Amino acid sequence: MAHRTCTLDGCGKPLIARGLCGKHYASARSNGTLPEDWPRKRVTPTGPCTVEGCTKPMFATNLCGMHYRRVWANGTLEGTAPKRGSEAPGWVGDDATYRTVHSRLVALRGKAADHVCVDCGGSALEWSYDHSDPNEKHDRRGGDYSVDPERYEPRCRRCHYWFDHA
Repeated sequence: MAHRTCTLDGCGKPLIARGLCGKHYASARSNGTLPEDWPRKRVTPTGPCTVEGCTKPMFATNLCGMHYRRVWANGTLEGTAPKRGSEAPGWVGDDATYRTVHSRLVALRGKAADHVCVDCGGSALEWSYDHSDPNEKHDRRGGDYSVDPERYEPRCRRCHYWFDHA
């Protein structure tokens, strides 16, 4: 597969995200838009999709956009709705990652911002682990978490910080 470069005219740096190199992507994220003097060049397909019977063009992968999204969401090329819960390809049960646990928490209990901080009564912003699980998990950065959604409380950012550092 050919190495792709930034889609902005005159920039030959490697592609990082959304058709841009690291420098241009960071600039677009921080400013919200690209400057007018950076015209985009067209992204050209690298050939047809490799799925039998598909005539759409492929881009960064050997798949067209539709087939790539299906594989990413379902783990298969079939056009079914994304699988959820224990049937999803990324499900790992009680060995769930920190991010997966927080995604499950939001799905079960809603956003923390919809609740009141348990410490100060202000507007909560984050789900805070109460550090009471005997089967506590640790992420790569050393943070503690639990796969049990009942062990989380809504807290504002300030109270969450002080609770974790008490």
